[in-house]
Amino acid sequence: MKGNQNFFLTTPTTRTPVCRETIRSPSKRFIKNPAWLAELAHFYVDLNLSGDDTVDWILDQIYHGHDGELIDYNGHRIDKAKWFVEDEFGEEARRWINAFKQRASSPQSNRLQEKCVNRVMAMYFARDIYLARST
Repeated sequence: MKGNQNFFLTTPTTRTPVCRETIRSPSKRFIKNPAWLAELAHFYVDLNLSGDDTVDWILDQIYHGHDGELIDYNGHRIDKAKWFVEDEFGEEARRWINAFKQRASSPQSNRLQEKCVNRVMAMYFARDIYLARST
C-alpha cells in the first residue's frame, strides 16, 4: 500500500531504512536554550508541513522510523510502548507547533516553559531519527 511520501509510508521496497541508533536527548537546560530552539525551529520550518502534518511526521519518525533506544534528558531509557508522544502536544498541537516554528524567524529571548520540554524532546528525537535515516 502506497501512502504519502512525506511520511515514509511507502512500499517496503522503497522505504527509508529504520534507524537503530541510540539517541540521547540533550539536558533540560540545553533544551530550554533560546538559540538552540531557534535552530530546531528552522529544521521544522524547512520541512514545509502544516502543524497537524508536523505532529504526524514526528510520530512516524519515533514509532515507525526508529528501532533503537531513546534516552531522555535524565539519562533514563524511554519505553516507547508507554510514551504517548501525541499526548505531549495536547489538544492544541497545531497551534503550538506553528507558534514554535515562529522561533525560526524571530528567536525569543525567553526560555521554554517546563511543560513544553517533553514536546521539544520529542521534536529533537524525530529530527535526529530522520537525519540518521537519511545518511
